[in-house]
Amino acid sequence: ATSGRLVPVGDAEALAAALAEVLADPAGAAALGRAGQARVRATLGSAVLVDRVEAVYRGMLSGS
Repeated sequence: ATSGRLVPVGDAEALAAALAEVLADPAGAAALGRAGQARVRATLGSAVLVDRVEAVYRGMLSGS
């Protein structure tokens, strides 16, 4: 599932069209929101961040 819409930088018409598409489809907008939340949890959730910090500390302790 996709978690958003990409439009070219500076293309106001493409941005307006993408926003209109999302606004016209509440169920699709909700699905985008759920997919976005899942992506954030998978990449920035507290468990992921703790694992990354632990990896940094392990690397420092091992001299890597």
